[in-house]
Amino acid sequence: MIKLKQLLEDIKVTNKDNDTMGVDILDPLKKKVGHFDLETYDNGEVWTIVGAEIDPAHRGKGYYHTAILQLLDKYPTITIVSAFRSAEANKAWASLKKRLGDKYNIKTEVLDDEIVYYLSKK
Repeated sequence: MIKLKQLLEDIKVTNKDNDTMGVDILDPLKKKVGHFDLETYDNGEVWTIVGAEIDPAHRGKGYYHTAILQLLDKYPTITIVSAFRSAEANKAWASLKKRLGDKYNIKTEVLDDEIVYYLSKK
């Protein structure tokens, strides 16, 4: 079960349209500490993360994990896909998978020697 200290007041969804969405990651004072972008090719049901960044001073504190879960709470019918090729992204998603509770589903598959993560709300 994930037991993250509630670090975020909320996420801020920016420029959401039919096939793209930006998400600002905010700290408790509503200061932007990171951002990730998603795209969909599946009528808005499956969203793939196409870019993500957390300010170096805020890395490793659970901001990214919490923001991903808050996005699923805000849009409970979507599936979020991570197919990043970076070691940092794979480490973050492997950590999330280990700590995830029974409120969410996460599955993985290997494509082109890379792990792809699929996260959805139960």
